[in-house]
Amino acid sequence: TLYGKLDTTVPTTNKSASGKHTSIELPSNAASYCNKCNIVRPPRCHHCSTCNRCILQMDHHCPWVNNCIGFANYRSFFLTLVFLVLGC
Repeated sequence: TLYGKLDTTVPTTNKSASGKHTSIELPSNAASYCNKCNIVRPPRCHHCSTCNRCILQMDHHCPWVNNCIGFANYRSFFLTLVFLVLGC
């Protein structure tokens, strides 16, 4: 597993055109556990090593605003970039 994230894939088997069974891993929407925060995370939540906390729908850690860009502030970050480009 990557970054302490629990494996949240559900193995399934499908029959291919040749008649052989193939195994496919499908992602599930199950919650995972963060070993660093010691909490159960909702789906699409990632741990930021810079902020040392879990961020819902984390996009990236922005050094210019010194914060993670995620669900709570993505709109304001995007509008800041748009106004910055229009102002230049």
